[in-house]
Amino acid sequence: MPDLDRCVTLLVAAGIPSGIEKADLIDPAKVAIRLAGGRGFVKLAMHPHANALMHREVAAYAGPPPCAPFRRPGLLGSHDHGDWGAIWLTFEPGRVLTRWNALSPRPGPYEGAPSGLRPVRAILHDPLPPRFEKHRLRLLDRFADEPVRCGPIHGDFVYWNVLDGPAGPMLLDYEYFEPQAPSSQDRLQWTLLPLLRRAALWGTVPSVLAGTAVVPLATLLLPRGTARPALELALFLLRYATRLEEQQAEPDIADLYARPTRRIQQRLLALIDGILGRVVP
Repeated sequence: MPDLDRCVTLLVAAGIPSGIEKADLIDPAKVAIRLAGGRGFVKLAMHPHANALMHREVAAYAGPPPCAPFRRPGLLGSHDHGDWGAIWLTFEPGRVLTRWNALSPRPGPYEGAPSGLRPVRAILHDPLPPRFEKHRLRLLDRFADEPVRCGPIHGDFVYWNVLDGPAGPMLLDYEYFEPQAPSSQDRLQWTLLPLLRRAALWGTVPSVLAGTAVVPLATLLLPRGTARPALELALFLLRYATRLEEQQAEPDIADLYARPTRRIQQRLLALIDGILGRVVP
C-alpha cells in the first residue's frame, strides 16, 4: 500500500489537486493516483531512476501522437524535484487488455508516422553492455550498411499499456518512447516480449528451442516483404536486453525490485543472449 499522507504532500508540492480517489503502488518506485472528481491521473515517481523515466515520458508528449486508431491521454502538467517527480494526465476510462491480446499480432502505434532509412552502423553506433557487445559487433560485421526503416516508437508496446476505451484503444506509459528507432520494434514487442517473459518465468525453455522458433514467428509478425526479419529481430532483442542489463548493473536501480523479479530478469537476459547467438550465428 502506498503512503497516502506522503502522496498528498507530494501532490501539493507539485501544484496538483490532492483529492485522491484511488492510489496503487505500480512498483516500489512509482505510485499511480486517480484524482477525485475526474481531475485526472497522476504518476508519482518516488526515486531518481523513476524520475528520469518520467522526464522521457514528458518529452514524448511533446512529440507526435500515435496514429489512429490509437489515442493517448492529454498532458496537464509535470513536476521535477530531482529525487522525485510527478506527471499529471487526463483520466481516460477503459479496461486494461488481457494477456491473450498479445497473441493477436498488431502493427505498432507509430507505423503510419513519417519514417526514413538508417544504416545498421548508425543504429548500433554505441557500445553495449559486455554480455551483448559481441552480438552488436557480429551484426555490424554482417549488416553495417544494411538500411533499416526507422521512426518514432512507443518503446513499451505491450497489452498492459493499452486501455480498451469507449473511443478506441488508449496508449499509456511513454517512459521508453524514442523518436528514432527501428520501426518494427513495437510490432515485435507486442507478441514476443510476453512470450519471452513467460518462457523466463517457467525457466524450462532452452535457448536452442527458443532460437529455432523465434525467427519464423518474427517473420509472421513483421510486415509482408520485410527483407531481413532476423536482423529486425536481433535489433529488437538487443534493444530490450540492453535496457534490462543496464538496470541490473546499477545497484540503486536493481535494489528497487524484489529478488524474484530480478531472478526472472536474469533468466530473460540469459535466454535472449542464447537466442541472439542463434539468430545471427
